[in-house]
Amino acid sequence: MLDEDEITFHSFGPIFPRPTPPGLALDQEELRWVSVDEPPEFLWDYTMCSAQSREEELRGLVEMACGDVLSGDDCGRFKSLLKENHKIVNELEFTADRVKSIVEHNPEAAAELLASLEPLASSKE
Repeated sequence: MLDEDEITFHSFGPIFPRPTPPGLALDQEELRWVSVDEPPEFLWDYTMCSAQSREEELRGLVEMACGDVLSGDDCGRFKSLLKENHKIVNELEFTADRVKSIVEHNPEAAAELLASLEPLASSKE
């Protein structure tokens, strides 16, 4: 009979009748798994959601332009965002009151806004 000291989890392990075979030789075109001490660095595509962030930024600039005069940097950014994507104007849901307040407070931005609407109107004809 066995004593409690003689019973271990290792005593119940399977006994392999032969050693494991060696791995196949690697070709130059094959990949080899390499265990690295440092964790891998993830590569992120920061431009994936840039279209949404540009639309949100333009919405914020439109809200600012409706209520107050835009600074030179904000006005330049407003114009560049409109030039990058003319179709974004359709998604901003402009009303006559909003366009009127932009014209009153920011005539340069309003001119760029109306200029970006022109190609859309001519493309429907």
